[in-house]
Amino acid sequence: MFICSNANLMTLQNVGEVPRQLAYDFLQKQNGYVMLEVQNGDETYHITKEMLKNGKPYRNMILDLSDHVFEDAVRIGDAYGRFLVRDNSGNIVAVLERQYTYYDHPYQYEGGLDLEFLDQYDCVILYEVNEYSVELFQKALPLWSGRNIVLIGSLWHIFLPYLPKIEDKQIQVYDTMQDEILWQIMMQNKKPIHIRDFLPRNEGNSRVKDGLFCYDEIMTLTFMFACQITGGEKNPDKNFFLVNGYFKIEGIFGIWQKTFVLARYAKKKGYIPAFTIVSSTANMYSDGEGDDIWNKFFLQPEGYTIEEIMESRNLILSPNANILNVLRDILDSYAGAETQLEWRDGIFNQAVMAYCRQQREKFLADPAHTLGVLIRGTDYVKGNMPGHAIHANVEQVMEKIEEARRKWGVDYTYIYLATEDAGICEKMKEQYGNMLVCTDQGRFTTKENELLAQLHTEKKQGEGFRLGAEYLATLHLLSLCESLIASGGCNGVTEAIRENAGKYQHVFVFELGTNERPE
Repeated sequence: MFICSNANLMTLQNVGEVPRQLAYDFLQKQNGYVMLEVQNGDETYHITKEMLKNGKPYRNMILDLSDHVFEDAVRIGDAYGRFLVRDNSGNIVAVLERQYTYYDHPYQYEGGLDLEFLDQYDCVILYEVNEYSVELFQKALPLWSGRNIVLIGSLWHIFLPYLPKIEDKQIQVYDTMQDEILWQIMMQNKKPIHIRDFLPRNEGNSRVKDGLFCYDEIMTLTFMFACQITGGEKNPDKNFFLVNGYFKIEGIFGIWQKTFVLARYAKKKGYIPAFTIVSSTANMYSDGEGDDIWNKFFLQPEGYTIEEIMESRNLILSPNANILNVLRDILDSYAGAETQLEWRDGIFNQAVMAYCRQQREKFLADPAHTLGVLIRGTDYVKGNMPGHAIHANVEQVMEKIEEARRKWGVDYTYIYLATEDAGICEKMKEQYGNMLVCTDQGRFTTKENELLAQLHTEKKQGEGFRLGAEYLATLHLLSLCESLIASGGCNGVTEAIRENAGKYQHVFVFELGTNERPE
């Protein structure tokens, strides 16, 4: 997203070509300046830190103020960092600066807008001029069922004359939000929504009752189905919703958790959900630019193949499916428990199933006399991950294993261990010797607050499938054991229980509470 601020630049005249290192050193120290403007006779060009870091040539960074000025900046690209905005009088009135957001706006509207969420509110309050506030003002609010619009921020006075007028709405503009203004809004409207510029977090939902949301969340909900393309001529009467996302640190089940709720929401809305996750180049399961980290492991739901889907006429491209708690809860609530994905042929593809069979033959000789144990160390124990279950340590789990061997009445031949923690594996081997069985997957030791995915950044090309298949096979073998003990709740435990389908004779999962989420 491009945000908007007041212009602050240093102008140099008749200095010739400015050395790039000298310019970078100056801008690195900031000195309050966001860019340099160089005027050599009739030629004017600008220098930004981003331009220098990304190896871009110097260029004129002035954009004329219009209703599409933010789109113009997006089309040129964020590698240049910043743009100057010039009004009709030739004055530089603002600077556009790229800011990271989870949502990226495609400026495509063929699929239409979804106003159902915004229509719950009778007053929309947009804070500050930025790419998304202007887009909501122009594209969404003219279609919105409410009447009162409040704009907060002094730059709205500059931008409003260049934006299309909205009929049948009452628009108020204030430089800042004051207590008396807020009181007036509350008195005049039953249910106002405050839309502000901040990044969502893994947090609680306390701000929802106050009607406070970030631009990421509202843009995702409003433009969810807007980006429509044509893949071919198949299924002209069907609308497919292709789920994609930018996943960097998420494991397989973290990706499931985020993408499934988006897919269920789309299904509730009448679309056929499908998955093609090709934008997660930095993820541990990716083998490079454009690699599809979904279809290398999984099938498609609802009875269609990915080949047929991609040749269909109506394809809706999802926004970034890496959605956090507040938005995930909104989508989940709307979809409802009754809306679930249908996996008629199962979820795992043939390559994964073959790998699981191979590992089962190699490591699980006698499932009926094997106690399955999952111990999550690594990022769960040391990372203090907000919203995740607190896990028992290896000593607590070993005590429970001994209790189970006494009380469950089974003469276990093996203890099968599922863990990615090298230290835990070593302690269990010391305790149980040849009785302990575990697969040959890679295991690691993490530092304080270090995530497991960070340890895979140096993986070799082509290892994406191996990393994912190892993990899936480890859990598949766990699901075949006679009983289960787990150090705490996590997606891996949930998956093992799902695959086991009620066949475990005993299940014990430590319940030690949950790491608190920030409010």
